[in-house]
Amino acid sequence: MWGLINLCYIWLSKIHTMLAIYTRLSKEDKDSTSIKNQTREGKAFASKLKTDYKLYDEGEGISGGAKIKDRPKLDSLIKDIVSGQIKAVWFRHQNRLERDTETYIIFMRYAESNEIDVFFDDKKFDFNNPTENVMGVIFSTFNQYSRKMQSYQTKKTLKDNVREGKVWSVVAYGYKSDNGYLAIDEDEALIVKGIYKDSLNGIGCDKIAEILNKRGVLTRYNKIGKGVIKRIDKESKKVTIIRTKDVNWGGSAIRKIITNTLYKGKRKFSGEYYKAPAIIN
Repeated sequence: MWGLINLCYIWLSKIHTMLAIYTRLSKEDKDSTSIKNQTREGKAFASKLKTDYKLYDEGEGISGGAKIKDRPKLDSLIKDIVSGQIKAVWFRHQNRLERDTETYIIFMRYAESNEIDVFFDDKKFDFNNPTENVMGVIFSTFNQYSRKMQSYQTKKTLKDNVREGKVWSVVAYGYKSDNGYLAIDEDEALIVKGIYKDSLNGIGCDKIAEILNKRGVLTRYNKIGKGVIKRIDKESKKVTIIRTKDVNWGGSAIRKIITNTLYKGKRKFSGEYYKAPAIIN
């Protein structure tokens, strides 16, 4: 009987001292902030506290401005806090938790009401210190400002590039990069014109895709050859990995070409249209 009680006590003690290590990386973050580095530092901190830990890795490409409902690991962490499984949380820096004031306030309220120890790097947050509470909100506001300013500057630069006819990533089928500027790929342009012609003749998108696949016409990703495409389902958040060489023509790809104003010389970016080389009239 006493042995069973002791086992229960040990189990409850582990739950009580369980440290959560939360990691996240957005597209704008530097390499020094990598998930690998965050995880290593978090484990070292757990070792220093001589406590068990549970890793909540949000992964790469997740913005600190995303709401809690769009960050499944943070949402799971909060649920584990409420259920009593987690009693301490470690972040490499406050901006790993958030770059959005609303998220900061919501999370810290859960932490305080459930008597959770929150550590930003090796420093424990003092909920009883009014100055520290105010500074936390100020840092959060600055994080949000920094994120929005960075986004604004990035969009402004991209708009300037589009206005000048520049390209910076994989260009639409039928086009190519000519020293960094958008130009027509004459061979692919013939395929695009054929797609429009077939569509005007009443052939459906799926059938056009089938015809192209049978003819062995390579897609944009086929030509890239190496690498993979990562697709994330908006609702389930399920990630599907597809090799670029396996990407065939599909009805949705044909539909995008037919409805893309770029092919008639109107390049759309951020809700505005810019002049571009036209393939069809």
